[in-house]
Amino acid sequence: MDQATRGAAALASGDASTAVSAYTQALVQHPTSPDYFIQRSTALTRLKAPHQPQHDLALRDAEYAVLLGQKRARREKIQAAQQRRVIALFGLQQYGNAAFVLSTMERWRTKEKKDKMEGDMWKAKIDQKLNTLSQDDPARLITVKEYPDTELPNDSAMKKLLQSQLKADGTFRFPGECGGEATGETQTDIVGGDLTKEPDDVPANGIKVDCETTVLNEPASSPSHSSAATSQSMAKIRHEWFQNAQNVTVTLYAKGVPRDKAELEINEDSISVSFPHPSNPTSTFTFTLDPLFALIDISGSKASVMSTKIEITLRKRTPGQKWNALEGSVPLKEETTAHPPDSVAKAAILSTLAEDAVKATQTAPSYPTSSRSGPKNWDKLAEDLTAKKKTSQKHKKKDKTEKSDEGESEHGHEDDDLDSDYGGDPVDGFFKKLYAGADDDTRRAMMKSYQESGGTALSTDWKDVGKRRVEPVEEKKD
Repeated sequence: MDQATRGAAALASGDASTAVSAYTQALVQHPTSPDYFIQRSTALTRLKAPHQPQHDLALRDAEYAVLLGQKRARREKIQAAQQRRVIALFGLQQYGNAAFVLSTMERWRTKEKKDKMEGDMWKAKIDQKLNTLSQDDPARLITVKEYPDTELPNDSAMKKLLQSQLKADGTFRFPGECGGEATGETQTDIVGGDLTKEPDDVPANGIKVDCETTVLNEPASSPSHSSAATSQSMAKIRHEWFQNAQNVTVTLYAKGVPRDKAELEINEDSISVSFPHPSNPTSTFTFTLDPLFALIDISGSKASVMSTKIEITLRKRTPGQKWNALEGSVPLKEETTAHPPDSVAKAAILSTLAEDAVKATQTAPSYPTSSRSGPKNWDKLAEDLTAKKKTSQKHKKKDKTEKSDEGESEHGHEDDDLDSDYGGDPVDGFFKKLYAGADDDTRRAMMKSYQESGGTALSTDWKDVGKRRVEPVEEKKD
């Protein structure tokens, strides 16, 4: 029986743990199979005691399945993988994200009754959860895209990743489990992560399991996670971490830690945990993260000392932000204060815009020309002609008023006014009238084309004449 068949049989019988191991072995042989990732994602969400459902790992498998389905251009594979994304996001209590991904599936959903019933059922479950949440609850946030933006490892990297998830006996190494390394290369692995990246560069939804967390004799004065080890040999204390859109959860696997002896300090940019080492109560174990990868919300963070572990839940200051590691490289408080307030930045921008506007009004635009006398300011020429026209109109209006006072009819002089405005020549009057009623670009075009062509051409298209010299039009000879 091949591993995929064994996994399917185990999943059908309710043995999700065996199914996870079997599908992992099948994926080692076929690392680009979207079906095996979909089935393993299903098994990860159905785990029972002693293992809990691993929704983070199930989400990562579903994302890989979507990307592999896209590479094969198989819509049915993509839809099945998207459905596993919805279920994993629901398990992570990311109801806004789950609703969004489910809504993107509607246009591709088939008309089969089973397919429609599945979509309706999950929509009802998600809506029921959303209806119980306040409008500002982080679980309503939508931080995902229709298709994952996760980087898909190449085939060799994927195979190496899958091999690292198996113990020597061929069973799946769940978070918190160490020993029996399949590769024998390192004792620090990324479960559900990407082996093309460094161990500390953990992508979102990846879980980092560190099997060699060190022990301190005294509270640390050395770098985070490092120590001067005691002369006595003591059991290593392992830790792991995972994240979702709202929280980062750090777990230290230490049994029997007295609650009254554990010291936990949570700051917006760092955490510190210290307690008597379970194997040697006379020594102190210290775990410090300073600075954290990003700022956290202290009011929404908490720590719990349990019989087998210490669990620290850090609420992200920026929901949806992906942490690539637990620790950062620069002080967070200094980085946040280095930027000027929004009001200062806004004032600086407005001031710059105002200066640019003043410069624009002081300097008239120059247009390309081949004139020996240099570029002409067509805007100024147009303004001068407009000013002359307005002055002429004022004088005519004054003359009309005087004649009206003398009892003459204005109506009877309309034709005379038209002739006096634009001259006696009808053609010349037509062009003057055209110029007077034109916009600025049209006037510049008329002026430039008329002057450069020596009066042989007249254009109203500034887009055309503004970028070239208007050549004289030669008279056709019979």
